[in-house]
Amino acid sequence: MLGQVEAGTLRPLAVTTPERLARWPQVPTEAKSNCPGFEASDWCGVAVPAHTPAEGVAAVVAAVAEGAQAAMDDASLRRTLPARPGQFGSASSAKAMRACTARAVRTAC
Repeated sequence: MLGQVEAGTLRPLAVTTPERLARWPQVPTEAKSNCPGFEASDWCGVAVPAHTPAEGVAAVVAAVAEGAQAAMDDASLRRTLPARPGQFGSASSAKAMRACTARAVRTAC
């Protein structure tokens, strides 16, 4: 889809993120254009087995955060992905999952 938008053969009507994307500043958010309060962002997480020692969890969190930051520091990669890294860690992941679920339940446009 990115290639089609860049080539001008596909016109995005809105983005589902809370803010406009830096890559396409002319494209409004869905919340602004059609459905106030709407937000649907892709996200992913990394899980470890239950009872993994805290230092092991911390090492995984640090490695993922470092990799995500390295990817976003790469200008050529950043241009190809309309994404931004989020927060890392068990607490922020649980908070994001709860917020996503709550939005999905209350959004009906």
